[in-house]
Amino acid sequence: MMHHLRRRWLHILWMTVFFTGCERDGGATETLVITGSDTMAGLLTAWSAVFSELSPDAVIEIQASGSAAAPIALAEGTASLGAMSRAMSAAELARFQEQRGYLPTVIPVANDALALIVHIDNPISSLSLPEIDGIYSATQFCGGRAYTDWRELLGAQRAGQIGLPAIEAYGRASISGSYGFFKNNALCAGDYSPRVVELPGFAAIADSVADLENAIGYVSLGYVDSRVKLVPVRLEGDDGSANDPGLIPGAPSYPLARTLYLYLSVPPDKKAPPLACEFLRFVATPVAQDRLSIEGFSAVPDLEEIIQSTVFHVCD
Repeated sequence: MMHHLRRRWLHILWMTVFFTGCERDGGATETLVITGSDTMAGLLTAWSAVFSELSPDAVIEIQASGSAAAPIALAEGTASLGAMSRAMSAAELARFQEQRGYLPTVIPVANDALALIVHIDNPISSLSLPEIDGIYSATQFCGGRAYTDWRELLGAQRAGQIGLPAIEAYGRASISGSYGFFKNNALCAGDYSPRVVELPGFAAIADSVADLENAIGYVSLGYVDSRVKLVPVRLEGDDGSANDPGLIPGAPSYPLARTLYLYLSVPPDKKAPPLACEFLRFVATPVAQDRLSIEGFSAVPDLEEIIQSTVFHVCD
């Protein structure tokens, strides 16, 4: 059910999402443009749908081309909010400040985790970070070795359950924030192997892994469904011994947990657009927060206080 709901939201999203607007502020129609993360696409679409019911005057446009698009759109003034599944990099912040003369305002709005998935019939029980790096990277900066065949990880007998033993690895395209997050946290900032197949969205990765018995992919936690198998991440000590049999997303020390953000571009001597302020206030409400678990995310502690503080500085 979760898979079908998410596919419906994403089907809506791949078109630009508009809600019929009314005139605001004495005759001028204000549009809220949110550009960036497609990981957040379903959540933003769900939030926008509820927000438009509560505020029928709103005109909201969502452009989910990837997190890397958010800093550019904010700096160029073509977006009101930037959505990112990772924090802006030092280089992105430097370019933004050079272009605008100030730094963007950042608000953490949800917690997420990248999950490793394999075909439902794959017998793998867990993977260590060096093994994940060995599957996905060309550099093995995490201290392991390269893996191209499931027999190297499972042994010949267990790998015999997989008809095609060669590992088929799927990941995201470079414009995605998930691409960079996985690179830094699962590949120890190493380079992706040219064998990794880049797909435009998590839905495509989940579909491919569900269809191919030798496939592995990483997806946002909300995309894990009954068609695929979630692979826990095994932590290892300096001596190579296992400290944990396998952490699942949500565990306190899970290494691929992350935070999702909304960014604003607000000059120090000006206030944020009224519609952006209204939307931020809405994000902290119970009705908005209830959507998090439905979309596969979890709440940020003290979000209401964080947003109240932000709104006080950039809106009021």
